[in-house]
Amino acid sequence: MKIKHIGIGLAVLTALGGLSAVQARDSGQYVSREEYEKLKLDFERMKALVEQMEKRLAQQPPPAGEASMKELSQVKQELQQVKAEAKEAKKQAKAALPGERKFLITGYGFAGFTNGKHSDSSFNAGLNPIFLWRLRDDIFFEGEAELELEDGETNISLEFAQLSYFLNDYVTLGAGKFLNPTNYFMERLHPAWINKLPETTAD
Repeated sequence: MKIKHIGIGLAVLTALGGLSAVQARDSGQYVSREEYEKLKLDFERMKALVEQMEKRLAQQPPPAGEASMKELSQVKQELQQVKAEAKEAKKQAKAALPGERKFLITGYGFAGFTNGKHSDSSFNAGLNPIFLWRLRDDIFFEGEAELELEDGETNISLEFAQLSYFLNDYVTLGAGKFLNPTNYFMERLHPAWINKLPETTAD
């Protein structure tokens, strides 16, 4: 019985040590997808280990004596603590991924040269930063600005800014400035790096 308790205690200490390393890494910085997947795999292995230890404890005969009962109760409490800390650490690691309830800036740029047969040539270039913010699992914000250089002038405009609320798997509520929510081209295919035509094909 003592050998089994020692083995369980070592496993619990090992698991707690792994969690301490994860929590020490959690300093408000982003973690990469590779790091997150590794942490996730470690948590799954630890979860399986804890469940295996709980199963072994349940299969053991009831210990004799008040001291043994107290020791068994303490081990079970430690196992529950490990499971709770593993769940919380996994949640923190997932929250540290870019885009998970954090502000993410992406976007695209473009440049073009037009030389018409019966018109003067022209050059244009632009930069479109896109701002993404996931406030929580069912609320999402996205916005896009456009900085465009054309004919020696710089134009700054807001392409769209919208807040979406995912009511369920079939209904999404949105508010803000839209390109055109009923037109797939304007919504998804209008960027210059996708639409190579000099003019917009649809309004």
